[in-house]
Amino acid sequence: MNTDLLLKIIDNNPRYRELMRKYSRAAHIEKRNIRNILLVYHRFVTINGGRSMSQKQFIKLYQIYFNIPDVHWAQSIVDHVDPKAKHTISPEGFLKFMNVCLNNSFEDKVMFCFQVYDGHKTGFITRAKLIRTYRNMLYSADWEEVEDLVIDFVDLLIKKMDHDRDGKISFYDYAKAVRMNPGLLEFMGPVIPDRDILVDIFG
Repeated sequence: MNTDLLLKIIDNNPRYRELMRKYSRAAHIEKRNIRNILLVYHRFVTINGGRSMSQKQFIKLYQIYFNIPDVHWAQSIVDHVDPKAKHTISPEGFLKFMNVCLNNSFEDKVMFCFQVYDGHKTGFITRAKLIRTYRNMLYSADWEEVEDLVIDFVDLLIKKMDHDRDGKISFYDYAKAVRMNPGLLEFMGPVIPDRDILVDIFG
């Protein structure tokens, strides 16, 4: 299906048209970018013959097109932007994610990353969760050595980021640490694709 025909489908589809109207007013991205995002979304929907992008397709998009091989947080992203979805991500959920990625608000990205990392919505990132996360990132035949490295690294992170010294990282702790050192934004793994890659795709 050629691009011109797809754009006509996007413009004439009531669901997409309402989302373009809503996000043109409220989002940080231009209308043409919203249209292009929905165009890419619709291409995936057409492939699977459904009304929504499957989570498997979102993970493929994340891995291949966004160039993020580590998809550890992809499921948590879907759960956050589209909590009612089952095995799919709606066009609105997809737009919510793209809005965070493409806008220039650092504070939005800080909030988004923390909410993704805090998948169970406890308001905290615990030492145990950090250990599990970093343990999964490392693979080695020598598990004892890896475990020691992970524990030492986690203890160092908590010492650096746990400002109120309660043994866990709250949003306040995380936001303060990230504002002081922006390199800590994705300290538990990649969440937000590189903006230049997204501009090439959706620009």
